[in-house]
Amino acid sequence: MRYRHSYLVPLLLTLVLVACGGQTAGDVSGTLDGQITFSDGPLPIVITLTQTGTSVSGTLTLAGGQAPITGTAANNIVSLTAQGSGGSFLFNGSVSGNTMQGTVTIALNDGTSGAADFSVTKQ
Repeated sequence: MRYRHSYLVPLLLTLVLVACGGQTAGDVSGTLDGQITFSDGPLPIVITLTQTGTSVSGTLTLAGGQAPITGTAANNIVSLTAQGSGGSFLFNGSVSGNTMQGTVTIALNDGTSGAADFSVTKQ
């Protein structure tokens, strides 16, 4: 009699795994083109990423310069940091399909800082 409901354990595990499957950000690896939108206009950017597990690394290209970028991607949330010769960029955003968007906080070496929206799409 105690084995009567033994089929429930595999069924429940399957349901939990299917439900959790939608929680990952997927692989954000690739080339993402887009822009940072400042009050005085957009700045085109290209982010090239490689993802292993939740760790992400790659290159940020903007205004003719490049900087290494590292961070994490999990549960459809992305956090990336780029440190270039002119300052640092902290990208916090979400992933939906091929699009990553959110806010970038910028701290330049000359003391200038601020935040702006960004949006990039995987090519």
